[in-house]
Parts: sequence; C-alpha cells; structure tokens
Amino acid sequence: MADTPYSNFDSSTSDYPDFTPTQALQTQYGQHNTVIVEQQEQEDLAKPYMDMVELIGKMRSSGIDNGQAIEILGAYHHQEYPWKRNFYTPSLVSIGPKYSKEVDQVKDKEYKNLYMKSFLERAVGQSVEEYREYLRNEMKLLDKARNYYKEIGITYPHNDEELVDMLLLDGCFVVEFVMKCKEGGNGDPRRSVEGKKAREDMLLFENQLSFDVLSAIYKKMTASHTEEVPSFIRLVKFSFASLAPNFTFHNFYDDNLPENPMNLLHVVHSLCVPNVNSHRIEVREAEGDIDDVTNKWLTLNHINTATELQEVGVGFKNTGEIFTMPKEYAKIPAKLKANKEPNGISLFDITFSSGEMRIPCFKVDNSTELFFRNMIALEQQSCQVNPKYYTDYARLMSHLVKGNKDITFLRKNGTIHNLLGEDGKVAYMFNNLSVEIDTSNNFYFASVYTAVNGLCRNRRHVWKQKLKKFFFVLWKVVYITLSAISLLLLAIQEYTNST
Repeated sequence: MADTPYSNFDSSTSDYPDFTPTQALQTQYGQHNTVIVEQQEQEDLAKPYMDMVELIGKMRSSGIDNGQAIEILGAYHHQEYPWKRNFYTPSLVSIGPKYSKEVDQVKDKEYKNLYMKSFLERAVGQSVEEYREYLRNEMKLLDKARNYYKEIGITYPHNDEELVDMLLLDGCFVVEFVMKCKEGGNGDPRRSVEGKKAREDMLLFENQLSFDVLSAIYKKMTASHTEEVPSFIRLVKFSFASLAPNFTFHNFYDDNLPENPMNLLHVVHSLCVPNVNSHRIEVREAEGDIDDVTNKWLTLNHINTATELQEVGVGFKNTGEIFTMPKEYAKIPAKLKANKEPNGISLFDITFSSGEMRIPCFKVDNSTELFFRNMIALEQQSCQVNPKYYTDYARLMSHLVKGNKDITFLRKNGTIHNLLGEDGKVAYMFNNLSVEIDTSNNFYFASVYTAVNGLCRNRRHVWKQKLKKFFFVLWKVVYITLSAISLLLLAIQEYTNST
C-alpha cells in the first residue's frame, strides 16, 4: 500500500493522491442564505510572520441573500479587532480530510502518534490491523463516514485504504484524548499548551469525524473492560464542558442528548440547550398560537439595548448559575450526579414577563468566540439542529449589547462574567457574531422580542416611566436645595453665635 498521511503512523507525510480538499466553509441557513469563508492560500500559510491583518484581508467570502450574490469580509478584517485569529482553521491538529494539508504535518503526526501509542497500550491485546479490519467491515462505517462528509460538502479520500487509515489515526486520537481528560492528573491534555490548542481544534465545524466512527472505536476499545464504563457521549461532554459559556448538569447526564449525534461538535452543542421550551409554552397559552408570535417577529425584528430598556423601566435579573466541571471525572460530586431535574435553567432560557427580563448568567473568555462561531456554523449547515439556539442567541445579544455601557451594566448585574478584561472586547464580539447571517422565520426568542417591543410601545407605560424619572430628578433637586439651605442657615447661626 502506498504511503499516505495516515498509512504509516510514524513516518509518512505524503499527500492524498486522489484527494483535493474543499476550499470553503459553507454554512447554509434555511433555504436562502449561504455564507462561505474561503481558505487562505497555501503560500499565505507558509508565512508565519506575515501581519495577520493582511492574511485576514485575503479571507474573502461570498454568499446568497434573498437570491442575490453578496460579497462580505466578515468581522476579522477590522484593524481594532482584539483577537487576530482564524476561528475555523486548526492550529495544531487536523481531524478528518479537510485540513490534513493545512496544519504542520510533522507536528500533527507526531502528536497523534503519541496518542496512538497510548491508545494501543490501553486497548490491551488489540492491534492496529485489527482496528483497520473493524472499520472496513463493521456496521458499514465507511459508508457512514462518506455520507457524513457528503452532507457537509467536504471532499474525502475515495480510496478505501486511505479513508480507513484517516479514520483510524484521527478516530483513535479523539477517543484517547477524551479518555485522558476523564482520568485527569498529569496526563490530562487540558493542562498543556498543546492539549488546549488541540481541544479548540476539535471543536471546529469542518475539523470533525462522523460520530458513528468515534463511538465504534470506543465501543471496541472498551469491549473487554470488566468494570462499567461511561457512555462516549458523556465523556465528550465532560472533556469540553469548560469551553461552554454555561451548561446544565441535566444535559450532561442525558446520554440520549442529542439524538443521532453527527459529530463531536454536535454533542457539545447539546450541553447548553433548554430541557423544555417553557417560554414558548407560556406564549401558546397567552396568545393562542405560536405561529402568530412568529408572524409578529417578521415585523418586530429588533429590540433596544439593555441600558435603553432600563431607561423605560425594564428590569433585568440574572438567573441560574455557572457550573464548573471538576478536572477529574471521578471527582464529580454525588449530589450533582443525582441532579436530574428537567427544569434546570439553560443558557437559552431567556424570558420576559411583568416588565422584567431574566437572562441566565454566562461567562466570556478567550475561547467563547471560537465556540459560538462554530456552533453557529453547525446550526446553519444542518437541518437536523433545530431550533438554531446559538444563531438566534447571538442575534439577541447583538441587539442588547451595542456598546461598553451595556456590557458594564450586565456585568455589574451579574449576568455576564467577563474574563476578557475590557468590556469593549465582549461588546465587539457579540456585535460581530451575526454579521451577514440571517435569522430564520422560526426565531427562538420571537416571544421575548414581541413582549419587550409591546411594552416599549405602550404609551401609558412609557409616560409613567418618564414621570417617575421626572419626579425622581425633581426630588433630587429639591433635596439638594433644602440641604444647601439647611447648611447655609447653620453657617449663619454659627457665625451669629460667634459674634
């Protein structure tokens, strides 16, 4: 068999002979909008010291908006953008065929070989060739892998042996990675610089393997284990939970969430989704038909910022809590393992009632934008992922936080835990997440927009708030004036007594 990037795990670095990777990240939203972010040319990637702004300027993208072609640059060309990074291309580890030629192939292979060696030590009595045969013959895994890449528009190796080698090396790497995360300790990849880079790389939309392949490898590796082993879905959630802005432990322990997972990214996506659509049920009861609310959304597709809403009397309250996943799987407290209430507050459980908006608290750190952008890409590409939680959430936040003062208000309110430092960085991130991405007709927060705009257009309410503000200011003026008069009289009295 000829050498390929995956055939000889410790030596070969040659390219796929019959394989040309796709040149675009194509994300489709509904039937109308497609956003494509082209790869940088190979010669650009070979210039590590080139100013990143110039590289970003070459990342042209095009799409379709209401049937017309559009040309977009995206958010990355902005000279003041605080993170000059590529949110879709791996920096260390390629998973699958898309970026196998784009990363440093020597470092990529060396890193994967270390994990392959560790994997085979864990899979006692099993050999590389045994896994090759397993992938060739078990449960039509090759067909599932081909179908997966066809669905997301990625060219894959057409030669069966090359495809098997790719699935084997990359699949064993992913399985061993999450196993090391489960064990914790000094071998935990999350503790090293390379491991942190690899973990982010594994969340990129086009840097994925079919989840059926990953599950099959894990199943075979653990088949001889006498002790009970956790599900692979749960191990994936555990390994990546700390990158999520927030998550619920109910979702962590639900091994049936998501149904029919497509890839690792899809599994991590399920950590934050609501357990029940509680606010939508309330809308049905209050307004009769959810379609009516959806139709209203078509004409009410904007809300005021957080500080503007506060000025007209809208209250803000943070809800829920931000969970911190223990570093070691075995150290998850027993009380959390028993916490399976179906009504836990998720990241997307934003509600509005009685003039108060309730927003679950969440963190923002260096990984948040990469996390959001690739979750949005997943939602746009796949019809299987509905509602489009992250896409619609990004749109909502881009309306609520237009500037620094909005982020500062929500940070002081306890809603946003800003780990980036400057509030302006968070505002800039949210204002650029939804650039050139259309929201769907089935906007998840339509009921919130409808209720908020209804309150803001209620003249009686607006005038009531203006009068309250007027009398509050008037009272402050009167209070300051009386205090000044009192001090003046006191000074006169003291002067009189002294003379």
